[in-house]
Amino acid sequence: MSAGSGLEGQAIRQVINRLTADFAATYGSGTVAEVVHRIEHGFADSTVRDFVPVLVERLARAELRTQEPSTEAPPGPGLTTVRESARS
Repeated sequence: MSAGSGLEGQAIRQVINRLTADFAATYGSGTVAEVVHRIEHGFADSTVRDFVPVLVERLARAELRTQEPSTEAPPGPGLTTVRESARS
């Protein structure tokens, strides 16, 4: 099964949706998707694919917890990033 298609692709999209919701106050969906896809790419040569979405989610969540917030506005009207709030 290739990454990005079938069940694995669906699982990765669910990971992006969960992390986007969990980090909505800090990161926009584009930033979350970028982190997830970059980490997923690191597993491109893995022959056993069953746990790739689980591992990607764990690594992405850890990175998003420690990463400097982006300047990309999170989804939704009137929301600002932590950095934008500090400037006000």
